[in-house]
Amino acid sequence: MKMEVFNKNREAFIRRYEADLSEEYEKALQRGELDEQCMEFYNGLYSEAERAADESEYKTDLLNFIVGFGNGSFLEKLLSSEDKVSSFVVYEPDMASFLYLSTVKDISSLIADERLEIILIREGEENQVSEKVGSSVFQYNVAHIMIRTVPGYEDFYHEISEAFVSVVDKAKNRCRVETASYRYHHELPCMNELYAMSRIAGNSTVSQLMSRIPDREIPVIIVAAGPSLDKNLDELEKCIGKALIIAVSRVSGKMRDKGINADLYAALDPANVGFIEPDNDMKVMVSAKADITVQKYCAGRCIYFDLSDGIFPIRECPEIDLAMESGGSVATYVFTLVIKAGFKKIILVGQDLAYGDNGATHAGGDERISGDLQGSIYVEGYYGGKVRSRTDWKAYLDYFASKIKNHPEVNVIDATEGGAYIRGTERISLSEAVERWCDKEYPVAEWLSDIPRFMSPEEGKLFGDKMMGLTESVERLAGKLRDVINTADLINSAIENGKTLKAVSGKVLNKYARLYHEIMESSEGMILLYYCEDIIQDYIRDAVIFEKNGDVAGKIGLEKETFSRLAGRLPELISYMREFYF
Repeated sequence: MKMEVFNKNREAFIRRYEADLSEEYEKALQRGELDEQCMEFYNGLYSEAERAADESEYKTDLLNFIVGFGNGSFLEKLLSSEDKVSSFVVYEPDMASFLYLSTVKDISSLIADERLEIILIREGEENQVSEKVGSSVFQYNVAHIMIRTVPGYEDFYHEISEAFVSVVDKAKNRCRVETASYRYHHELPCMNELYAMSRIAGNSTVSQLMSRIPDREIPVIIVAAGPSLDKNLDELEKCIGKALIIAVSRVSGKMRDKGINADLYAALDPANVGFIEPDNDMKVMVSAKADITVQKYCAGRCIYFDLSDGIFPIRECPEIDLAMESGGSVATYVFTLVIKAGFKKIILVGQDLAYGDNGATHAGGDERISGDLQGSIYVEGYYGGKVRSRTDWKAYLDYFASKIKNHPEVNVIDATEGGAYIRGTERISLSEAVERWCDKEYPVAEWLSDIPRFMSPEEGKLFGDKMMGLTESVERLAGKLRDVINTADLINSAIENGKTLKAVSGKVLNKYARLYHEIMESSEGMILLYYCEDIIQDYIRDAVIFEKNGDVAGKIGLEKETFSRLAGRLPELISYMREFYF
Protein backbone atom coordinates (compact mmCIF):
# COMPACT_ATOMS: atom_id res chain seq x y z
CA MET A 1 0.00 0.00 0.00
CA LYS A 2 2.83 2.39 0.90
CA MET A 3 4.51 2.04 -2.50
CA GLU A 4 1.17 2.45 -4.25
CA VAL A 5 0.67 5.80 -2.50
CA PHE A 6 4.29 6.78 -3.10
CA ASN A 7 4.07 6.01 -6.82
CA LYS A 8 0.91 8.11 -7.18
CA ASN A 9 2.61 11.07 -5.50
CA ARG A 10 5.83 10.43 -7.43
CA GLU A 11 4.00 10.52 -10.77
CA ALA A 12 2.24 13.76 -9.80
CA PHE A 13 5.63 15.27 -8.95
CA ILE A 14 7.09 14.19 -12.29
CA ARG A 15 4.16 15.75 -14.18
CA ARG A 16 4.38 19.03 -12.30
CA TYR A 17 8.13 19.49 -11.80
CA GLU A 18 9.70 17.07 -14.31
CA ALA A 19 11.72 15.56 -11.47
CA ASP A 20 11.71 11.97 -10.18
CA LEU A 21 11.99 11.40 -6.42
CA SER A 22 12.83 7.67 -6.70
CA GLU A 23 16.58 8.13 -6.35
CA GLU A 24 16.15 10.39 -3.31
CA TYR A 25 13.80 7.82 -1.76
CA GLU A 26 16.39 5.05 -2.15
CA LYS A 27 19.11 7.25 -0.63
CA ALA A 28 16.86 8.12 2.33
CA LEU A 29 16.21 4.39 2.92
CA GLN A 30 19.91 3.58 2.84
CA ARG A 31 20.71 6.39 5.29
CA GLY A 32 18.03 5.13 7.70
CA GLU A 33 16.01 8.33 7.40
CA LEU A 34 12.77 6.40 6.96
CA ASP A 35 13.17 3.90 9.81
CA GLU A 36 10.68 3.53 12.66
CA GLN A 37 12.35 6.09 14.93
CA CYS A 38 12.39 8.74 12.20
CA MET A 39 8.75 8.04 11.35
CA GLU A 40 7.87 8.66 14.99
CA PHE A 41 9.58 12.03 14.77
CA TYR A 42 7.76 12.97 11.56
CA ASN A 43 4.39 11.97 13.01
CA GLY A 44 5.03 14.20 16.03
CA LEU A 45 5.96 17.04 13.74
CA TYR A 46 2.88 16.59 11.60
CA SER A 47 0.49 16.40 14.55
CA GLU A 48 1.51 19.91 15.65
CA ALA A 49 0.82 21.30 12.17
CA GLU A 50 -2.51 19.47 11.95
CA ARG A 51 -3.64 20.73 15.35
CA ALA A 52 -2.83 24.31 14.37
CA ALA A 53 -4.65 23.92 11.07
CA ASP A 54 -7.79 22.79 12.90
CA GLU A 55 -7.72 25.49 15.56
CA SER A 56 -6.51 28.66 13.86
CA GLU A 57 -7.47 31.14 11.18
CA TYR A 58 -4.65 32.51 9.08
CA LYS A 59 -4.48 35.63 6.91
CA THR A 60 -2.82 35.23 3.53
CA ASP A 61 -1.62 37.64 0.87
CA LEU A 62 -0.84 37.56 -2.85
CA LEU A 63 2.43 35.67 -2.39
CA ASN A 64 2.95 33.47 0.66
CA PHE A 65 6.31 31.90 1.54
CA ILE A 66 5.91 28.97 3.91
CA VAL A 67 8.62 26.97 5.67
CA GLY A 68 7.51 23.36 5.91
CA PHE A 69 5.11 21.14 4.01
CA GLY A 70 4.03 19.35 7.19
CA ASN A 71 1.51 16.64 6.44
CA GLY A 72 -0.27 18.92 3.97
CA SER A 73 -3.28 19.70 6.18
CA PHE A 74 -2.07 23.21 6.98
CA LEU A 75 -1.59 23.94 3.28
CA GLU A 76 -4.94 22.42 2.38
CA LYS A 77 -6.63 24.82 4.79
CA LEU A 78 -4.88 27.84 3.31
CA LEU A 79 -5.67 26.78 -0.25
CA SER A 80 -9.32 26.01 0.48
CA SER A 81 -9.89 29.44 2.03
CA GLU A 82 -8.40 31.40 -0.86
CA ASP A 83 -9.46 32.13 -4.43
CA LYS A 84 -7.12 31.50 -7.36
CA VAL A 85 -5.24 34.82 -7.01
CA SER A 86 -2.98 33.91 -4.06
CA SER A 87 0.19 31.89 -4.62
CA PHE A 88 2.18 29.78 -2.17
CA VAL A 89 5.88 28.89 -2.27
CA VAL A 90 6.58 26.08 0.19
CA TYR A 91 10.12 25.26 1.25
CA GLU A 92 10.40 21.80 2.81
CA PRO A 93 13.86 21.75 4.46
CA ASP A 94 13.82 18.01 5.16
CA MET A 95 13.67 15.93 1.99
CA ALA A 96 13.23 12.73 4.01
CA SER A 97 10.16 14.19 5.73
CA PHE A 98 8.52 14.81 2.38
CA LEU A 99 9.49 11.35 1.13
CA TYR A 100 8.01 9.72 4.23
CA LEU A 101 4.77 11.66 3.84
CA SER A 102 4.63 10.56 0.20
CA THR A 103 4.48 6.93 1.33
CA VAL A 104 1.66 7.37 3.88
CA LYS A 105 -0.65 10.02 2.43
CA ASP A 106 -2.01 10.85 -1.00
CA ILE A 107 -0.85 14.43 -1.57
CA SER A 108 -0.98 14.27 -5.38
CA SER A 109 -3.69 16.97 -5.58
CA LEU A 110 -1.50 19.35 -3.56
CA ILE A 111 1.50 18.58 -5.76
CA ALA A 112 -0.59 19.28 -8.87
CA ASP A 113 -2.10 22.55 -7.59
CA GLU A 114 -0.77 25.37 -9.79
CA ARG A 115 -1.06 27.88 -6.94
CA LEU A 116 1.49 25.95 -4.94
CA GLU A 117 5.21 25.66 -5.74
CA ILE A 118 7.17 23.16 -3.68
CA ILE A 119 10.89 23.74 -3.15
CA LEU A 120 12.77 20.52 -2.36
CA ILE A 121 16.52 20.91 -2.29
CA ARG A 122 18.79 17.94 -2.91
CA GLU A 123 22.03 17.65 -0.99
CA GLY A 124 24.66 19.98 -2.43
CA GLU A 125 22.12 22.23 -4.14
CA GLU A 126 21.29 24.50 -1.19
CA ASN A 127 22.27 27.60 -3.18
CA GLN A 128 19.19 27.08 -5.37
CA VAL A 129 16.92 28.27 -2.55
CA SER A 130 17.98 31.88 -3.23
CA GLU A 131 17.47 31.42 -6.97
CA LYS A 132 13.95 30.03 -6.61
CA VAL A 133 12.92 32.60 -4.00
CA GLY A 134 14.30 35.49 -6.02
CA SER A 135 12.45 34.54 -9.19
CA SER A 136 9.17 34.37 -7.23
CA VAL A 137 9.61 37.65 -5.34
CA PHE A 138 10.28 39.86 -8.33
CA GLN A 139 6.92 38.99 -9.90
CA TYR A 140 5.07 40.68 -7.02
CA ASN A 141 4.84 44.01 -5.23
CA VAL A 142 6.87 43.45 -2.05
CA ALA A 143 4.05 44.97 0.01
CA HIS A 144 1.96 41.88 -0.75
CA ILE A 145 4.38 39.15 0.33
CA MET A 146 3.91 37.16 3.54
CA ILE A 147 6.34 34.75 5.23
CA ARG A 148 5.15 32.04 7.60
CA THR A 149 6.46 28.85 9.21
CA VAL A 150 4.23 25.78 9.53
CA PRO A 151 3.52 25.21 13.25
CA GLY A 152 6.12 22.89 14.74
CA TYR A 153 8.80 23.64 12.19
CA GLU A 154 10.05 26.72 14.03
CA ASP A 155 11.04 24.39 16.92
CA PHE A 156 12.47 21.43 15.01
CA TYR A 157 14.06 23.49 12.21
CA HIS A 158 14.70 26.77 14.00
CA GLU A 159 17.99 27.72 12.29
CA ILE A 160 16.76 26.64 8.86
CA SER A 161 13.54 28.61 9.31
CA GLU A 162 15.45 31.74 10.30
CA ALA A 163 17.82 31.31 7.35
CA PHE A 164 14.90 30.95 4.91
CA VAL A 165 13.19 34.07 6.28
CA SER A 166 16.51 35.88 5.80
CA VAL A 167 16.71 34.69 2.17
CA VAL A 168 13.19 35.98 1.47
CA ASP A 169 13.92 39.29 3.18
CA LYS A 170 17.09 39.75 1.15
CA ALA A 171 15.16 39.01 -2.04
CA LYS A 172 12.50 41.55 -1.03
CA ASN A 173 15.15 44.18 -0.31
CA ARG A 174 16.86 43.47 -3.63
CA CYS A 175 13.48 43.80 -5.32
CA ARG A 176 13.00 47.18 -3.64
CA VAL A 177 16.40 48.33 -4.91
CA GLU A 178 15.63 47.06 -8.41
CA THR A 179 12.19 48.69 -8.30
CA ALA A 180 13.77 51.97 -7.24
CA SER A 181 16.00 51.82 -10.34
CA TYR A 182 13.13 50.47 -12.48
CA ARG A 183 12.11 53.94 -13.60
CA TYR A 184 15.69 54.70 -14.65
CA HIS A 185 16.01 51.53 -16.72
CA HIS A 186 12.54 51.70 -18.30
CA GLU A 187 12.50 55.43 -18.91
CA LEU A 188 15.87 55.27 -20.69
CA PRO A 189 14.85 52.82 -23.46
CA CYS A 190 11.96 55.09 -24.48
CA MET A 191 14.12 58.22 -24.36
CA ASN A 192 16.85 56.45 -26.34
CA GLU A 193 14.38 55.23 -28.95
CA LEU A 194 12.86 58.71 -29.28
CA TYR A 195 16.40 59.90 -30.06
CA ALA A 196 16.90 57.02 -32.53
CA MET A 197 13.73 58.07 -34.37
CA SER A 198 15.24 61.55 -34.80
CA ARG A 199 18.36 60.03 -36.41
CA ILE A 200 17.19 56.86 -38.13
CA ALA A 201 16.74 58.47 -41.55
CA GLY A 202 20.50 59.03 -41.87
CA ASN A 203 21.47 55.56 -40.66
CA SER A 204 20.60 51.96 -41.58
CA THR A 205 18.76 48.96 -40.17
CA VAL A 206 19.72 45.31 -39.80
CA SER A 207 17.54 44.27 -42.76
CA GLN A 208 19.53 46.65 -45.00
CA LEU A 209 22.78 45.28 -43.58
CA MET A 210 21.71 41.72 -44.37
CA SER A 211 20.72 42.71 -47.91
CA ARG A 212 24.41 43.51 -48.50
CA ILE A 213 25.60 40.03 -47.44
CA PRO A 214 24.70 37.68 -50.31
CA ASP A 215 26.36 34.50 -49.03
CA ARG A 216 24.75 32.91 -45.98
CA GLU A 217 27.39 30.16 -46.00
CA ILE A 218 29.92 32.54 -44.48
CA PRO A 219 30.65 31.51 -40.88
CA VAL A 220 29.62 34.04 -38.24
CA ILE A 221 31.85 34.45 -35.19
CA ILE A 222 30.08 35.97 -32.17
CA VAL A 223 32.66 37.36 -29.76
CA ALA A 224 31.52 37.80 -26.15
CA ALA A 225 33.47 39.15 -23.18
CA GLY A 226 33.96 36.07 -20.99
CA PRO A 227 37.26 35.42 -19.16
CA SER A 228 38.38 32.82 -21.72
CA LEU A 229 38.45 35.43 -24.49
CA ASP A 230 41.97 36.44 -23.46
CA LYS A 231 43.38 33.15 -24.78
CA ASN A 232 41.68 33.53 -28.19
CA LEU A 233 42.18 37.18 -29.15
CA ASP A 234 45.28 36.48 -31.25
CA GLU A 235 43.52 33.63 -33.09
CA LEU A 236 40.68 35.97 -34.12
CA GLU A 237 43.05 37.93 -36.35
CA LYS A 238 43.29 34.90 -38.66
CA CYS A 239 39.53 35.05 -39.22
CA ILE A 240 39.39 38.52 -40.76
CA GLY A 241 37.95 38.27 -44.27
CA LYS A 242 37.14 34.58 -43.75
CA ALA A 243 34.17 35.03 -41.44
CA LEU A 244 31.72 37.71 -40.38
CA ILE A 245 32.97 38.79 -36.95
CA ILE A 246 30.39 40.37 -34.65
CA ALA A 247 31.61 41.39 -31.20
CA VAL A 248 29.72 42.69 -28.19
CA SER A 249 30.56 46.34 -27.53
CA ARG A 250 32.28 45.50 -24.25
CA VAL A 251 35.27 43.90 -26.03
CA SER A 252 35.82 46.68 -28.58
CA GLY A 253 38.71 48.22 -26.60
CA LYS A 254 40.41 44.88 -25.95
CA MET A 255 40.21 43.88 -29.61
CA ARG A 256 41.45 47.17 -30.91
CA ASP A 257 44.33 47.17 -28.41
CA LYS A 258 45.40 43.97 -30.16
CA GLY A 259 45.07 45.63 -33.55
CA ILE A 260 41.95 43.59 -34.40
CA ASN A 261 38.75 45.21 -35.57
CA ALA A 262 35.51 43.23 -35.67
CA ASP A 263 33.40 43.67 -38.79
CA LEU A 264 30.50 44.74 -36.57
CA TYR A 265 30.00 45.57 -32.92
CA ALA A 266 26.69 45.26 -31.10
CA ALA A 267 25.34 47.59 -28.41
CA LEU A 268 22.17 46.94 -26.43
CA ASP A 269 22.53 48.57 -22.99
CA PRO A 270 20.17 51.53 -22.38
CA ALA A 271 22.61 53.12 -19.91
CA ASN A 272 26.02 54.57 -20.75
CA VAL A 273 28.44 51.76 -19.88
CA GLY A 274 31.35 53.39 -21.66
CA PHE A 275 32.46 50.59 -24.00
CA ILE A 276 32.04 52.44 -27.30
CA GLU A 277 34.20 55.49 -28.03
CA PRO A 278 34.11 57.91 -30.99
CA ASP A 279 35.66 56.21 -34.00
CA ASN A 280 35.31 56.79 -37.70
CA ASP A 281 35.65 53.13 -38.69
CA MET A 282 33.47 51.13 -36.31
CA LYS A 283 30.13 49.94 -37.61
CA VAL A 284 27.78 49.26 -34.74
CA MET A 285 24.58 47.26 -34.66
CA VAL A 286 22.62 49.37 -32.21
CA SER A 287 19.40 48.60 -30.46
CA ALA A 288 17.08 51.57 -30.92
CA LYS A 289 16.85 51.47 -27.12
CA ALA A 290 20.64 51.68 -26.62
CA ASP A 291 22.39 54.57 -24.92
CA ILE A 292 22.15 57.94 -26.74
CA THR A 293 25.92 58.44 -26.35
CA VAL A 294 26.61 55.33 -28.44
CA GLN A 295 24.18 56.55 -31.09
CA LYS A 296 25.90 59.94 -31.20
CA TYR A 297 29.41 58.43 -31.39
CA CYS A 298 28.38 56.24 -34.32
CA ALA A 299 26.26 58.80 -36.18
CA GLY A 300 25.88 57.76 -39.82
CA ARG A 301 27.26 54.28 -39.02
CA CYS A 302 24.49 52.98 -36.75
CA ILE A 303 22.73 49.86 -37.94
CA TYR A 304 19.50 49.86 -35.96
CA PHE A 305 17.48 46.90 -34.73
CA ASP A 306 14.96 46.33 -31.92
CA LEU A 307 12.54 48.98 -33.25
CA SER A 308 9.23 49.18 -31.35
CA ASP A 309 6.51 47.91 -33.62
CA GLY A 310 3.40 50.09 -33.87
CA ILE A 311 4.50 52.96 -31.59
CA PHE A 312 6.33 55.31 -33.95
CA PRO A 313 5.04 56.33 -37.42
CA ILE A 314 7.92 54.81 -39.40
CA ARG A 315 7.19 52.84 -42.52
CA GLU A 316 6.57 49.11 -42.22
CA CYS A 317 9.82 47.29 -41.45
CA PRO A 318 10.94 43.69 -42.01
CA GLU A 319 10.51 41.52 -38.93
CA ILE A 320 14.25 41.33 -38.31
CA ASP A 321 14.35 45.09 -37.61
CA LEU A 322 11.68 44.90 -34.92
CA ALA A 323 11.82 44.04 -31.24
CA MET A 324 12.20 40.30 -30.75
CA GLU A 325 13.09 37.86 -27.99
CA SER A 326 16.59 38.71 -26.90
CA GLY A 327 17.55 36.05 -24.36
CA GLY A 328 18.72 38.78 -21.98
CA SER A 329 22.24 39.61 -23.17
CA VAL A 330 23.92 41.27 -26.15
CA ALA A 331 25.40 37.93 -27.27
CA THR A 332 22.07 36.08 -27.11
CA TYR A 333 20.41 38.88 -29.07
CA VAL A 334 23.08 38.73 -31.78
CA PHE A 335 22.72 34.94 -31.83
CA THR A 336 18.97 35.33 -32.42
CA LEU A 337 19.51 37.88 -35.19
CA VAL A 338 22.06 35.72 -36.96
CA ILE A 339 19.76 32.69 -36.93
CA LYS A 340 16.80 34.78 -38.07
CA ALA A 341 18.93 36.15 -40.93
CA GLY A 342 19.54 32.60 -42.18
CA PHE A 343 23.22 31.98 -41.39
CA LYS A 344 24.04 28.30 -40.90
CA LYS A 345 27.49 28.29 -39.27
CA ILE A 346 28.04 30.04 -35.95
CA ILE A 347 31.18 30.04 -33.79
CA LEU A 348 30.92 31.27 -30.21
CA VAL A 349 34.00 32.79 -28.59
CA GLY A 350 34.34 34.21 -25.07
CA GLN A 351 30.92 32.85 -24.13
CA ASP A 352 31.99 31.48 -20.72
CA LEU A 353 28.83 32.18 -18.71
CA ALA A 354 30.84 31.13 -15.67
CA TYR A 355 33.47 32.63 -13.42
CA GLY A 356 37.10 32.41 -14.47
CA ASP A 357 39.69 30.60 -12.36
CA ASN A 358 40.54 33.89 -10.62
CA GLY A 359 36.88 34.77 -10.00
CA ALA A 360 36.66 37.16 -12.95
CA THR A 361 33.38 37.60 -14.79
CA HIS A 362 34.84 39.14 -17.94
CA ALA A 363 38.00 39.15 -20.04
CA GLY A 364 40.99 40.94 -18.60
CA GLY A 365 40.22 39.86 -15.04
CA ASP A 366 37.31 42.27 -14.77
CA GLU A 367 34.51 41.52 -12.33
CA ARG A 368 31.47 43.56 -13.23
CA ILE A 369 28.64 42.28 -10.99
CA SER A 370 28.82 40.65 -7.59
CA GLY A 371 28.08 36.94 -7.64
CA ASP A 372 26.28 37.30 -4.31
CA LEU A 373 23.82 39.75 -5.87
CA GLN A 374 23.01 37.48 -8.79
CA GLY A 375 23.10 34.18 -6.89
CA SER A 376 25.87 31.62 -7.48
CA ILE A 377 25.03 28.19 -8.86
CA TYR A 378 27.07 25.31 -10.30
CA VAL A 379 26.57 24.05 -13.85
CA GLU A 380 28.22 21.57 -16.19
CA GLY A 381 31.58 22.84 -17.38
CA TYR A 382 32.97 23.15 -20.89
CA TYR A 383 35.52 20.48 -20.03
CA GLY A 384 33.15 18.50 -17.78
CA GLY A 385 32.74 18.63 -14.03
CA LYS A 386 31.02 21.57 -12.35
CA VAL A 387 31.87 25.26 -12.70
CA ARG A 388 30.61 28.23 -10.73
CA SER A 389 28.05 30.28 -12.63
CA ARG A 390 25.22 32.71 -11.82
CA THR A 391 21.46 32.58 -12.09
CA ASP A 392 21.37 35.14 -14.92
CA TRP A 393 24.08 33.27 -16.84
CA LYS A 394 22.16 30.03 -16.36
CA ALA A 395 19.20 31.71 -18.07
CA TYR A 396 21.47 32.59 -21.03
CA LEU A 397 22.78 29.02 -21.15
CA ASP A 398 19.22 27.71 -21.31
CA TYR A 399 18.35 30.25 -24.01
CA PHE A 400 21.26 29.23 -26.23
CA ALA A 401 20.38 25.55 -25.74
CA SER A 402 16.73 26.14 -26.60
CA LYS A 403 17.57 28.07 -29.77
CA ILE A 404 20.03 25.40 -30.91
CA LYS A 405 17.50 22.63 -30.27
CA ASN A 406 14.79 24.48 -32.24
CA HIS A 407 17.10 25.19 -35.19
CA PRO A 408 18.75 21.90 -36.17
CA GLU A 409 19.67 23.43 -39.55
CA VAL A 410 22.20 25.69 -37.77
CA ASN A 411 25.60 24.29 -36.77
CA VAL A 412 27.05 25.89 -33.65
CA ILE A 413 30.62 25.48 -32.47
CA ASP A 414 31.54 26.69 -29.00
CA ALA A 415 35.18 27.66 -29.26
CA THR A 416 35.26 29.45 -25.91
CA GLU A 417 37.63 26.84 -24.46
CA GLY A 418 36.44 27.40 -20.92
CA GLY A 419 33.45 28.28 -18.76
CA ALA A 420 30.12 26.47 -18.93
CA TYR A 421 28.90 23.89 -21.43
CA ILE A 422 26.23 25.17 -23.83
CA ARG A 423 24.05 22.17 -24.65
CA GLY A 424 23.83 21.36 -28.35
CA THR A 425 27.16 22.91 -29.33
CA GLU A 426 30.25 21.16 -30.60
CA ARG A 427 33.22 21.97 -28.35
CA ILE A 428 36.47 22.44 -30.23
CA SER A 429 39.26 25.02 -30.06
CA LEU A 430 39.04 28.22 -32.09
CA SER A 431 42.08 27.17 -34.10
CA GLU A 432 40.30 23.92 -35.06
CA ALA A 433 37.12 25.84 -35.91
CA VAL A 434 39.10 28.24 -38.10
CA GLU A 435 40.79 25.34 -39.89
CA ARG A 436 37.43 23.64 -40.51
CA TRP A 437 35.23 26.56 -41.56
CA CYS A 438 37.39 29.63 -42.26
CA ASP A 439 39.16 28.38 -45.37
CA LYS A 440 37.61 30.77 -47.91
CA GLU A 441 38.08 34.48 -48.53
CA TYR A 442 34.94 36.69 -48.52
CA PRO A 443 34.75 40.38 -49.54
CA VAL A 444 33.31 41.32 -46.14
CA ALA A 445 34.76 44.84 -46.11
CA GLU A 446 33.26 45.51 -49.54
CA TRP A 447 29.85 44.18 -48.48
CA LEU A 448 29.79 46.49 -45.47
CA SER A 449 31.20 49.56 -47.22
CA ASP A 450 27.97 50.91 -48.64
CA ILE A 451 24.94 49.90 -46.57
CA PRO A 452 21.83 51.74 -47.77
CA ARG A 453 20.29 54.46 -45.62
CA PHE A 454 16.95 53.69 -43.99
CA MET A 455 15.25 56.67 -45.65
CA SER A 456 15.92 59.03 -48.51
CA PRO A 457 16.25 62.74 -47.58
CA GLU A 458 12.69 63.31 -48.78
CA GLU A 459 11.32 60.44 -46.69
CA GLY A 460 13.34 61.66 -43.72
CA LYS A 461 11.75 65.13 -43.99
CA LEU A 462 8.23 63.66 -44.05
CA PHE A 463 9.01 61.41 -41.10
CA GLY A 464 10.41 64.35 -39.14
CA ASP A 465 7.18 66.27 -39.75
CA LYS A 466 5.17 63.29 -38.45
CA MET A 467 7.25 63.12 -35.27
CA MET A 468 6.70 66.86 -34.71
CA GLY A 469 2.97 66.28 -35.08
CA LEU A 470 3.14 63.34 -32.68
CA THR A 471 4.93 65.56 -30.15
CA GLU A 472 2.06 68.05 -30.30
CA SER A 473 -0.41 65.19 -29.76
CA VAL A 474 1.55 64.10 -26.69
CA GLU A 475 1.31 67.65 -25.37
CA ARG A 476 -2.49 67.52 -25.71
CA LEU A 477 -2.55 64.51 -23.37
CA ALA A 478 -2.21 66.93 -20.45
CA GLY A 479 -5.80 68.11 -20.90
CA LYS A 480 -7.12 64.56 -21.33
CA LEU A 481 -5.35 63.44 -18.16
CA ARG A 482 -6.93 66.30 -16.19
CA ASP A 483 -10.35 65.32 -17.56
CA VAL A 484 -10.04 61.62 -16.77
CA ILE A 485 -8.82 62.35 -13.22
CA ASN A 486 -11.81 64.65 -12.59
CA THR A 487 -14.20 62.08 -14.07
CA ALA A 488 -12.78 59.34 -11.83
CA ASP A 489 -13.45 61.64 -8.87
CA LEU A 490 -17.11 62.01 -9.91
CA ILE A 491 -17.56 58.23 -10.17
CA ASN A 492 -15.91 57.53 -6.82
CA SER A 493 -17.92 60.27 -5.08
CA ALA A 494 -21.12 58.68 -6.34
CA ILE A 495 -20.07 55.22 -5.13
CA GLU A 496 -19.03 56.60 -1.73
CA ASN A 497 -22.47 58.17 -1.42
CA GLY A 498 -24.10 54.77 -1.70
CA LYS A 499 -24.69 54.46 -5.44
CA THR A 500 -23.79 51.30 -7.31
CA LEU A 501 -21.74 51.50 -10.47
CA LYS A 502 -24.90 50.82 -12.50
CA ALA A 503 -26.59 53.82 -10.86
CA VAL A 504 -23.81 56.23 -11.90
CA SER A 505 -24.76 58.46 -14.82
CA GLY A 506 -24.20 56.74 -18.17
CA LYS A 507 -22.86 60.00 -19.55
CA VAL A 508 -20.15 60.10 -16.89
CA LEU A 509 -19.21 56.44 -17.40
CA ASN A 510 -19.07 56.86 -21.19
CA LYS A 511 -16.83 59.91 -20.83
CA TYR A 512 -14.51 57.99 -18.51
CA ALA A 513 -14.35 55.02 -20.93
CA ARG A 514 -13.67 57.33 -23.89
CA LEU A 515 -10.87 59.21 -22.12
CA TYR A 516 -9.40 55.96 -20.79
CA HIS A 517 -9.32 54.59 -24.35
CA GLU A 518 -7.80 57.77 -25.83
CA ILE A 519 -5.02 57.81 -23.25
CA MET A 520 -4.23 54.10 -23.06
CA GLU A 521 -4.58 53.09 -26.71
CA SER A 522 -3.72 56.12 -28.89
CA SER A 523 -0.27 56.53 -30.48
CA GLU A 524 0.60 59.42 -28.18
CA GLY A 525 -0.73 57.50 -25.18
CA MET A 526 1.36 54.45 -26.07
CA ILE A 527 4.51 56.63 -26.04
CA LEU A 528 3.60 57.98 -22.60
CA LEU A 529 2.98 54.45 -21.27
CA TYR A 530 6.28 53.31 -22.81
CA TYR A 531 8.10 56.18 -21.07
CA CYS A 532 6.33 55.45 -17.75
CA GLU A 533 6.50 51.66 -17.78
CA ASP A 534 7.39 51.62 -14.06
CA ILE A 535 4.06 53.33 -13.27
CA ILE A 536 2.14 50.85 -15.43
CA GLN A 537 3.87 47.90 -13.73
CA ASP A 538 2.85 49.29 -10.34
CA TYR A 539 -0.73 49.56 -11.58
CA ILE A 540 -0.79 46.00 -12.89
CA ARG A 541 0.60 44.61 -9.63
CA ASP A 542 -1.85 46.51 -7.42
CA ALA A 543 -4.97 46.25 -9.59
CA VAL A 544 -5.20 42.52 -8.93
CA ILE A 545 -5.87 43.26 -5.24
CA PHE A 546 -8.97 45.31 -6.02
CA GLU A 547 -10.14 42.83 -8.67
CA LYS A 548 -9.71 40.00 -6.17
CA ASN A 549 -11.89 41.81 -3.62
CA GLY A 550 -14.44 43.13 -6.14
CA ASP A 551 -13.60 46.68 -5.01
CA VAL A 552 -14.74 48.83 -7.96
CA ALA A 553 -14.25 52.14 -6.13
CA GLY A 554 -10.75 51.06 -5.07
CA LYS A 555 -9.80 50.11 -8.63
CA ILE A 556 -11.03 53.42 -10.06
CA GLY A 557 -9.14 55.18 -7.26
CA LEU A 558 -6.01 53.30 -8.31
CA GLU A 559 -6.61 54.32 -11.94
CA LYS A 560 -6.97 57.94 -10.84
CA GLU A 561 -3.68 57.70 -8.92
CA THR A 562 -2.02 56.13 -11.98
CA PHE A 563 -3.28 58.89 -14.30
CA SER A 564 -2.07 61.50 -11.79
CA ARG A 565 1.40 59.96 -11.80
CA LEU A 566 1.40 59.88 -15.60
CA ALA A 567 0.41 63.55 -15.67
CA GLY A 568 3.31 64.33 -13.34
CA ARG A 569 5.81 62.62 -15.65
CA LEU A 570 4.36 64.00 -18.92
CA PRO A 571 6.33 67.30 -18.93
CA GLU A 572 9.63 65.36 -18.90
CA LEU A 573 8.58 63.37 -21.97
CA ILE A 574 7.45 66.50 -23.82
CA SER A 575 10.77 68.19 -23.02
CA TYR A 576 12.75 65.31 -24.59
CA MET A 577 10.55 65.16 -27.68
CA ARG A 578 10.83 68.92 -28.26
CA GLU A 579 14.61 68.67 -27.88
CA PHE A 580 14.84 65.85 -30.43
CA TYR A 581 12.29 66.97 -33.05
CA PHE A 582 12.13 70.77 -33.03
